[in-house]
Formats: sequence, structure tokens, C-alpha cells
Amino acid sequence: MKSFLALMRADPHLDIETQQRRLFQLILIAMLAGGAVIAPLFLVGVGWPLGGVLVAAQLIAAGFAAVALFQLRKARLQPAIFLTALGFVFALAVVLFAFGLRASTALLPIAFFPLAWVALLGSPRSAWATLGIAILAVSGAALEGNGLPWVGFLAAPELPTFLTVIIFTVAGIILGWFLMQSGQTLRTALDRSHQREAELAVLRDSLETTVALRTESLQQALTAVQAREAQLAQTLAELHTSQETIRKLSAPVIPALPGTLVLPLVGTLDSARAATMAEQVLSAVEQRRARIVIIDMTGLSMVDTHVVQALLSTAAAVQLLGARVIAVGIRPEVAQTMVALQITMGSITTYTDLQEAVLTTLCESGWRHVDQEQPGVR
Repeated sequence: MKSFLALMRADPHLDIETQQRRLFQLILIAMLAGGAVIAPLFLVGVGWPLGGVLVAAQLIAAGFAAVALFQLRKARLQPAIFLTALGFVFALAVVLFAFGLRASTALLPIAFFPLAWVALLGSPRSAWATLGIAILAVSGAALEGNGLPWVGFLAAPELPTFLTVIIFTVAGIILGWFLMQSGQTLRTALDRSHQREAELAVLRDSLETTVALRTESLQQALTAVQAREAQLAQTLAELHTSQETIRKLSAPVIPALPGTLVLPLVGTLDSARAATMAEQVLSAVEQRRARIVIIDMTGLSMVDTHVVQALLSTAAAVQLLGARVIAVGIRPEVAQTMVALQITMGSITTYTDLQEAVLTTLCESGWRHVDQEQPGVR
């Protein structure tokens, strides 16, 4: 009883197919219950054999309904609908063939009952199949005038008034309730569809807002990245300019006298700085047409084979341009290191300090200095 009442209550949260299965299950239960009530009335009110034909037709419909109910238990809605419609049409065919078409004209509208629920709940193929079988049944019953013994072999019964009222009431209640429940199910599905559509619209608007916000955020982030990139490019350009300035200042070439250049070296001399030194010295010798280049090594923190090779390479290039190279400022510890490493200055002339080299250059140029003796060449 509780399960039957649960079936009677519509649950809007269920999907439409589940609601249709529950609805059709109620229809089958109602048909079986109604048949159980009406069958004895047929036998009492009409008698045998007319009542037996009506009971046989009812048993055929009930048998198909029972099989359909079993199919519904397995969640097979479409086979259950088609089986129920077939049972109804076959039951109607038994009555039409027994009493003939002319005597059973009032029963023909009953054929639209199965067509109604197949059209509402079933598939188009099931609806057309049900309609075709019903047409065949009516066409077969129409052959009663051709002398066929199995058509119209019984006289149509005259049903008692109370039985006619009962049949009409039961059929009307079942059909009316079925149509109302079907309409309610469809309205519920439509309302749920509208609700889902409204929810989707809200979700779409929310998604569009989120996408717009994300797009704006990404645009701002892109603008910030582009600004940082531009700032970084400017910083790199300034850094390159500073590095170029530092590179030039790391090996400055100073004009000391007409035709004489001084190259002071401070700190350590790596490969990059040696290349810069050679480039700037050669450029200055060419531009100023220098005859003498004095390399001041007083500020060098370390002199090794690499440093001497760089100096010798630069001196050779300067000499190819027609200038003479003089090295000054070699400290005693540096000299000891060079001797230990067996490093020689080759064709480079050396002096103690820059002053001695400059005075020597002046003397060689014809200048005289009253306070200093002319230094000798080492």
C-alpha cells in the first residue's frame, strides 16, 4: 500500500522517463484491478457464452498488461507501452470478430485508447504499428457479410444498464486520470526545462562577466609586462652604454706630448680588457699619428704570461703602424715573477717610471730640462 501511494505522488525531481514509467505502472495496476472487478460482472450480467467472450478478451488484455508490468520492473518503458497497446487491440479484435463489426460499432472508439497512450508515451514506430494492427482487426471484422464462420458467430449482447455505467465510469476514470497525469508530467518537464534555461542564462551571464574580468585582468597584466619589458630594455640599453663607457675608461689612451700617447693600466688585465686596450691604442695611434706609446704598468696588480702576451701582441700591432712602444712601472716583485717565469719583453723598451720615459722622449725630441739628468735606456 505504501509503495502504491508512493507511485501516486509525483516527484518533480525525477527525470521525465522515470515519471512516465511510474505513471504507466499505475495505469497497468488500475487496468488489472478494474478487470478483476468487471470480469465477474460480465458473467453475471450477460451469461454464457457472451460473457465468456468478454472475459476472454479481458484476460488477453490482462495477460499483456502483466507482461508489460514485468518489463517496467526492468525499466523498459517502450516495450511495456507497446505490449499493453497490443493486448488492448487484440482484446478488441476478439470482441469484433465474435459479434461482428455492425453490432460492435459502439466499441470502435475504444481502439483510440491504446493509440492515445502509445502516441503520448511511446515511440513513433510503436504508434504506427499499433494503428496498423487496429486497422487490420477492424478490416477483418468487416468480413462478416462474406459468410466466414469465424466472424460474427455470436449475437451481440445487450448489456444491463448498471454494467454499461460501470464500464463507462471505470474506462473514463482510467483514461481521464492518464491524460491528466500525462499533462502534469509534461508541464513539470516544461517547467523544469524553463528553470534550467533560466539557470543556464544566469550561468552564461556569470561566465561572460568572469571572462570579461579575466580578460581585463590579463590585459592589465600584459600592459604591466610590456611596461616592465620596455623598462628592462631601457635599463639594458643604459647598462650597455655604461659598460661601453667603463670599457673605454678601463684602458684610456692619454695624449702626453705631441706624437706621444700614454696608456695607464690599473687592476687586472683579462682577455676582454686586453682586446679593448689593443683596439683603443691602435685607433688612437692612427688618429693622432703617434710615434711613441708609453704603457704604464704601475697599477697592474698581477703580471703573468697572459698579460705579457697581451702587451707583446699590442706592441707588435703598434709597431706595424710605425710607432715605438715603451713599458714603465714594472715593480720589483713583478720583475722577479717575470724572471722566474722566463718572460721577456722582447722589443719593448722599459723605464723605471713614467717621468723617466717622458723625459727621455723629450730629450730624444731635442728638448732640454735644467733640473734632470738625461736618463739612460735599460
